[in-house]
Amino acid sequence: MVDGQQRLATFVLLASRVMRRYDRIKTGSSRLKSLIAKRREAIKKQYIDFEDFRNMSPRVVPRLVLSRYDKEYFRKLVRLEECAPERSSHELLGEATIALDRLLARIITGKTARAQIQELVKLENLLTGAFYVVLLATGDLHDAYRLFQVINDRGMSLKEVDLLRAHTLGHLDKPATQHELNEAETMWDEIQDDSPNRLQDFLRWYYAAHTGKAAGKATLYDEFHSHFFPRTATAGDILRQIKGFQGGVHICRRLRDGEWPFAGASAPDWKRNRLKILVNVLKHNHCMPLLYAAHSLGERRFSEIMHILDKFFFRYKVMCKAHPTPMATVYLKYAEVICKSPSAFDIRDFLKDLRDLLSAHADDEWFRASLEGLKYDEDRGNKEVKFLLITLEENWKWFSMGCRGGMRGRDKNEDHSRVFDFAETTIEHVYPRNVPAADMKPDLEPVKHKLGNMTVLDPGTNSALGNIAFGSKRKHLSLSSNLVNREISQKQKWGEKEVAARQKRLLEAALKIFAV
Repeated sequence: MVDGQQRLATFVLLASRVMRRYDRIKTGSSRLKSLIAKRREAIKKQYIDFEDFRNMSPRVVPRLVLSRYDKEYFRKLVRLEECAPERSSHELLGEATIALDRLLARIITGKTARAQIQELVKLENLLTGAFYVVLLATGDLHDAYRLFQVINDRGMSLKEVDLLRAHTLGHLDKPATQHELNEAETMWDEIQDDSPNRLQDFLRWYYAAHTGKAAGKATLYDEFHSHFFPRTATAGDILRQIKGFQGGVHICRRLRDGEWPFAGASAPDWKRNRLKILVNVLKHNHCMPLLYAAHSLGERRFSEIMHILDKFFFRYKVMCKAHPTPMATVYLKYAEVICKSPSAFDIRDFLKDLRDLLSAHADDEWFRASLEGLKYDEDRGNKEVKFLLITLEENWKWFSMGCRGGMRGRDKNEDHSRVFDFAETTIEHVYPRNVPAADMKPDLEPVKHKLGNMTVLDPGTNSALGNIAFGSKRKHLSLSSNLVNREISQKQKWGEKEVAARQKRLLEAALKIFAV
């Protein structure tokens, strides 16, 4: 069935709930009891079961059977049996029955037994008299999908994954390919244990990585189908492609949630944390096809690419607001190279293309100007400020040594011993943002939200420091594990001049550290 599953499932569920309401009507009238039994049996025959004959023998067959993973749960719901949801689709079906029960309760609550029966009969008549099921049948699956896309201009659109599933299972639905059909159905059921919107993202990332180009907004199904499931595909070809996409979905799921994609890997917490920040904090979705492809290079090279991306993206897009299209084009170029031949990927070529993008759209002058305008905003989360300060701290040792060894020296000396919990790490104003009137300094008030007056601390330390004066605060900063904070503590006083000098030093460090 290409379209109509949800509507038919809703009709069947509603019929089952009406039967339940009939069962709960309390009456001493034998006439009403007989009427209830007849109405209940009529609903059961029309919506729940029908009697089929095969080899001259009658058998009862369900009117509607859902897919493998929903089949038994739906059967129990319809037969009013107790059942616990085990997947998201079960929860949606369960929520539908609750909504239908509430609807029926509004209709009949407070009424006599006779009035309840009358209201339920009205509802039955509405279902049979006001709704029509139209069957549009075709012997060609491709024509069926095309017909659906043309006429379906109402309700919830059928998602691309649903179309691909129907197409591939239909292609395999032959006596000679029953084994492949069963295997494909199992894989699709596992794939679809996700929300439709997430699966659509996975389709786009998977397609983009393998083709080197993004699918059109309205042509994802056609392009994905044409590339992976052409008309000439054999049953074996289809099964291999579904299996490949199933593996891709496993990787994309973890990446989408900011989780380390290597099962059983012992990656340092620092690396895992940086991936979470890249995906969940910086919201860098453009890199997903590249990260998916990079998974095939192994954990070490995946880490290397990810480590390049967070610094590049922060400079290119977050701070300099460069257009994402050139960046995405470079990402997809190398994602395709990796998918086709991992050994052909040369990270030096990738770095050169990224440097060219920075030179054209986020050079030192533009990056410095963007950082100069960065200020603490009391009404926002200030993730840009926090990310910048955390990254500067992690690379401060290398910068303090005069950037010895270039980019290799930076990566070698980067501090991975501490993991900054982004949500728990707080921004501290060296000159407090809320100063008692008696301690207010007119020269610092205009610059107190600028980068030069800010640093990062763990939440406990930040709370302890509060709004104390610099003379007392510097003692706490001198005991900090952060190199940047210990450098601040070396100042004897904190005024406009010190803020400006520190701002300049932070900008110089950022230009060196956020380079590729």
